[in-house]
Amino acid sequence: MQRDGDVLRVTGLWLEDGIKMGRNRKAALASELNRYRRFVGASRVDFLPDGLGA
Repeated sequence: MQRDGDVLRVTGLWLEDGIKMGRNRKAALASELNRYRRFVGASRVDFLPDGLGA
């Protein structure tokens, strides 16, 4: 993650083998990123185009 101004940017997310990004996992990730966003004082969270894998 990078913080640029008031934007929290997710630059990459790599899941362990066998872990799938289902609906519940996406909701939990969004919730935690939103919590962290508030903690650092950012206004929004952005994913870079290839931020969900490598």
